[in-house]
Amino acid sequence: MILGILIVSNLITRVTNPLKKLTKEIDRVKNFDLEGGEQIQSRIKEIAHISAAVDGMKRGLRSFKKYVPAPLVRQLIEAGEDARVGGSKKNNSHTVF
Repeated sequence: MILGILIVSNLITRVTNPLKKLTKEIDRVKNFDLEGGEQIQSRIKEIAHISAAVDGMKRGLRSFKKYVPAPLVRQLIEAGEDARVGGSKKNNSHTVF
């Protein structure tokens, strides 16, 4: 029974540790912090796929960052808004003396 508990504990650790690291990486992406980070390795196929997807998302967003200023993207993320084409007119009728 003790051996069974040790095996289950080891398996749980093999799942939870990479998931915790992936969660940190996803939070970094959410904050548009795309540089560096940790490469998550796992023998569990699904975790390895998610890790590869997060890395691909970071690469794609780094390319996007070349065309759109990072502060603007952060502002959109914080406001919960989507980027859209267009603009708005503003009346700048300030009198300068």
